[in-house]
Amino acid sequence: MSKNNEYQIPNEIYQMAANLTKLWDSYYDYIKIEVEDIINNNIVDPKRIEYCLDNISNIPTEKCYELMKKLCNYYAKIDKESATFYLNDYIEFYGFDEKKKIKKRLSE
Repeated sequence: MSKNNEYQIPNEIYQMAANLTKLWDSYYDYIKIEVEDIINNNIVDPKRIEYCLDNISNIPTEKCYELMKKLCNYYAKIDKESATFYLNDYIEFYGFDEKKKIKKRLSE
């Protein structure tokens, strides 16, 4: 590899990242339907809600972060402690910097 190309990422890596992004988008579409079903049908089963939260936790995208916040805000009415845990964990793991706002948001 020449000195000029020393820090270039190979095209194969870019292609893998593009494929991963497509996969995350498909996964998001599925999870979004599940979140909407839980909220729209007033599902209160902690196992179902936490299963969905666990699935959201696998995707480090802004769109999934928004789903996480939405479902945690809903879940806070059922189990505030668990909802706060899930949102804090997601923020900490993926580096989202909103911890200070969580308590206020979940108490609204």
